[in-house]
Amino acid sequence: MTGEFERTVRPPSLWKAVLACALVVAAVSGGASAEEGNRPDACRPPRCRYETIKFRGYDFKVTVLVPSDYTTAATQRYPVWYLLHGGEGDETTWLGHSDVDAFTADKPVIVVMPAVTWAGLATDWEKPSESFLIDGLIPHIDATYRTIPGRAFRAIAGLSGGGGGTMHIASRHPDQFVAAGGFSGNPYDLNAYAYSAGFTGVAEYCAVFAANDLPGLCHGVTRAALFPPYGDPVTDEVAWHGHNATDLATNLRGMTLFMAVGNGIPCDSTDVKVIATSNQPLYAVEDYSFEEAVRFDRVLNRNRIAHEFLQRPCGIHHWRYWDQDLRTFWTMLTGPSGFGSAAPASFEYRSPDARFSQWGWTVAADPRRAAEFMDLTGVSCRSLRAKGSGLTTVTTQSCFAPNAVVRLSGAVESTARADGSGALSFHIDLGPAHMQQQYTPAADVLEASRAYWVTRDVTIETGRRS
Repeated sequence: MTGEFERTVRPPSLWKAVLACALVVAAVSGGASAEEGNRPDACRPPRCRYETIKFRGYDFKVTVLVPSDYTTAATQRYPVWYLLHGGEGDETTWLGHSDVDAFTADKPVIVVMPAVTWAGLATDWEKPSESFLIDGLIPHIDATYRTIPGRAFRAIAGLSGGGGGTMHIASRHPDQFVAAGGFSGNPYDLNAYAYSAGFTGVAEYCAVFAANDLPGLCHGVTRAALFPPYGDPVTDEVAWHGHNATDLATNLRGMTLFMAVGNGIPCDSTDVKVIATSNQPLYAVEDYSFEEAVRFDRVLNRNRIAHEFLQRPCGIHHWRYWDQDLRTFWTMLTGPSGFGSAAPASFEYRSPDARFSQWGWTVAADPRRAAEFMDLTGVSCRSLRAKGSGLTTVTTQSCFAPNAVVRLSGAVESTARADGSGALSFHIDLGPAHMQQQYTPAADVLEASRAYWVTRDVTIETGRRS
């Protein structure tokens, strides 16, 4: 059950390159320049709506781009496309740098561009950005605008850090999006700096950001200050794996996926001019994104997860390519596997969270269990397979007739009664609850035993709703 990352330690030279890339991403890829970004006047109401939404005590700024006919087609409903910025961008970055306004003017879609933290990665870091996107923003948009609610008509995409954030959000919440797109993203990157170095690396990281007037991305030189809320990447490594799209890649099965990236080599004189006049190593940033995207592509291929990977033979980290990616992804959203596609007949999901809910199902791990992954596969109203440890509680979606008595095979209970909504709760015995947190040395030793993880197949035999 070890994830693809395997706790690889990057050599010091590459560690420094990662730092340099992070700085460039903040300064170039998603940040708003004086010439282009941060221009809310570029799009005015009623086409653009600028909102500040309060969530858990924080203010989140959001730009909503409605179709040109939104006010006249008063009864029409639209799918929703969430777009994440990169670097130090904000809710206006896409408007200021790209032609998303003009491109989507005649498109039947609502485009939502939120300001999220930490290079667009949309984690619950300084602010609860991930929770806001899922629990705050999506419900707000569906309640406020004429959307077609539900996963089938909801997509997410992002550039650079926001491309990595897109895969992070999609892999943790696959029941929320029918499609996900990463443009020059780094979906393999969330753990990279965490595993690369100890305190010395963290101190260097902070010093580089402070020297470039970006101290807000650091908050100090201790691991505790730099790596909330997932904990120390050495002692709480499982939490970092639990927020890494590479470790969660199988959760994406059944979603329409798109990635696009160049390799940092200029394609033409325009790229050369951009590099020469920017004073920033744009090619290096794209080279790093290329490395991350290729690794993620390899993981998706190994797990036989369908996706489209546009691997350019050249190209730098720049908006001229992300405008192209925007269009390519749109053609996928309007294709046979885009908006309106049905949910998979069964799903799989893995997470180290003590409790999680997906696709209407809720799973609670044994409260005595140390933090570790649990894997669910082949989950449907007829059966599922669970792998982990401890006494696990499962509550299904509303699969059954209200109050129906259902026979179970492989669960602790031989029968169970559905509640008034048709949901069923039962327990799965996955053996003794593990006391050692996953990825610690003690757990590594124990995991070498083939009997360490317990797998149970549960069959739900009768009482299914017709």
